[in-house]
Amino acid sequence: MIYFDNAASSKVSRAAREASAEVMDSAGNPSAGHYRGRLAKGRLRDARAAVAGLLNAPENDVYFTSGGTESNCLAVLGAVKRPGVCAVTSKAEHPSVISCFKEIAARGAETVFLQPDSEGRIDTGQLKSAINDRTVLASLMHVNHETGVIADIEGFSRVIKSCGKDILFHVDAVQGFGKHPVDVRKWNADMVSVSAHKIHGVSGTGALYVKAGVLGKLRPIMYGGGQERGIRPGTENLAGICAFGVSAAEAGKELNENLNHVSAIKERLLRIPLEIAGAVINGGGSVSPYIINVSFPGINSEVLQSALDARNIYVSAGAACNTSKKTPENVVFAYGLGIARAESAIRISLCKYNTVDDAERLIAALKELTPGLRLR
Repeated sequence: MIYFDNAASSKVSRAAREASAEVMDSAGNPSAGHYRGRLAKGRLRDARAAVAGLLNAPENDVYFTSGGTESNCLAVLGAVKRPGVCAVTSKAEHPSVISCFKEIAARGAETVFLQPDSEGRIDTGQLKSAINDRTVLASLMHVNHETGVIADIEGFSRVIKSCGKDILFHVDAVQGFGKHPVDVRKWNADMVSVSAHKIHGVSGTGALYVKAGVLGKLRPIMYGGGQERGIRPGTENLAGICAFGVSAAEAGKELNENLNHVSAIKERLLRIPLEIAGAVINGGGSVSPYIINVSFPGINSEVLQSALDARNIYVSAGAACNTSKKTPENVVFAYGLGIARAESAIRISLCKYNTVDDAERLIAALKELTPGLRLR
């Protein structure tokens, strides 16, 4: 089995699995006042410190959620609380951000969707022009979830903060956290979303960094108890959170080693267009070695995915089509690269457990499969 869909969900590491099992084998609610509750609270604190450390954030500025989607929703819906204000994002964001922007637009907010260029980059001048005196939020991702394009977060931050100190800057760092350096202080970000299952933690666990002083500007999107200081009520998923702490600590220790490892694998994959006629890489400039997006025009991505699936090789089909409009709604299409590129795009996403041999076997399968799948 060759698994190249790590941007969707990655294998849980042995240490993270053991940490989760240890919590599940014991009882204790962090909100309880007895010994078992205090023990659970200590475990929660240790995990928070580990995640905060990988963000270079104060421990108390990290709030646990159910994952990257909830963190994004909390940041966007929590910050844009009334009609008439303006919020800025891009056309290439994760669906959780895009959907939240559609929701705040329905509630009466003005929304601006920046247009990336053909390589997936957002021009800082375009960002500055989009901000007006009613702008309360800008939400832009760090590493693109489909193409791996790495954004100029520090440049975005300088523009946003120069336009108004009250504008909140949210970064979706789900695909970059634990794989690339993420420094919320250096970024001068107000909110940053991260997730566990992209870095060998357990699904259903994530976090939102909220800069001190910003919490009072956010409105919860759920109500109930006082957990996570009221911004995310409900008994914490302690088993998942403890595994997240372990996977974050592992990622921090192995960050450079893992970057070098996956870079060598991606170097091999980048030769796909040289070996398969018509294949083309999507995204340019600064791109994460953890993700490669490649189109095979004339071959539907879902058909190719299924053919690879039959060989126990797993990738992601890059296009999600709106059948009523017959136009793909994915990042490649948002880059303005056209329907043919968008509908034939697959995402190959790597992790520390992949090998160069995996890449060789994928390429061999693509060479064998693509001639017979291409539409004539």
